[in-house]
Amino acid sequence: MSKIHLPQRYLPGELEEQYRQLPDKFRESSRVPDEIRKAIRACMDAEKPWPLLIVGPVGAGKTCAGLLLCDVVGGRYHTVSSLRQRQVDAKMGRLYTDSYFSAAKVTEAEMWGEVQLSRLFVLDELAADPGAKEPERQMVQSVLDHREGKPLLLLSNRDPKEIAEIYGGPVGSRAAAGTILWHRGEDMREQTREVLS
Repeated sequence: MSKIHLPQRYLPGELEEQYRQLPDKFRESSRVPDEIRKAIRACMDAEKPWPLLIVGPVGAGKTCAGLLLCDVVGGRYHTVSSLRQRQVDAKMGRLYTDSYFSAAKVTEAEMWGEVQLSRLFVLDELAADPGAKEPERQMVQSVLDHREGKPLLLLSNRDPKEIAEIYGGPVGSRAAAGTILWHRGEDMREQTREVLS
C-alpha cells in the first residue's frame, strides 16, 4: 500500500491546513465533518487501505468532502449516473474532450484510461438506485478494477450489505474491501436552509 503522491504544497500532514485555508467560494471546507477528514487522511497517509467507502445519511457532508478532496489534490468526481452517461456517450461516439481550444472524440478506452490514471477518483451515489441494471453493475465493477490499489473514494447512503444486494456480492465485497466509515452525521442542509416567505 502506498501513499497518495501529492504536490509539494500538499504533503501528508499539511492537508488539514490546506482545508482551513481554502476560500469559502472554493468549497465550504468547514462543512466536512472531522471524522470524514480523519478517515480520508488515514487513507492518504497509507495508514488505512483504499478504497474508502463512506456510508451515511443524505446531507451529512459526504459529497462535500469528495468534491473538496478533488479540489485540493486533483482528481475526478462522478456520480454513478454521470459516469454511466459518460460511458454511453463514449460508446456512441458522442463524448468529446472538454478543452477550450479544441474538441476531440473520447473513446470508451480513453474514458477508462482517465478513470485509471486519475490521482484520485470519487464515485458518489453508489447503489442509489435499488433497481440498478446489469450495465450499471458492470460499470461499477470496472471502476473497482481500474482503481485497484489506487485512491478511490466511494460515497453511499447504503451500507455494504445493501450495496451487495443491489450490485451483487463481488462488487459489494470489493467496495467494502478497504476502509469503511459509518458516518452518522445530521443533515447539514437542514441547518443552513432558508425559507423564503
